[in-house]
Amino acid sequence: MSGWRVRQSLRLECRDAALLGSLLGELQRDLSLESIAYQVSQERMREVEDSLVATALKAFQ
Repeated sequence: MSGWRVRQSLRLECRDAALLGSLLGELQRDLSLESIAYQVSQERMREVEDSLVATALKAFQ
């Protein structure tokens, strides 16, 4: 038995979910996509955390 098995990883970062979805659709024509994961950007996470802290401080006072 002989043959090759290859696995690669590709990381895409984009702020436009519709554009990213379109690109993934195009890539899927030629590639076998195993999984897709989404993650909130660090700056957006900080914005939300800051807002929550401010809200919590107001509620505490």
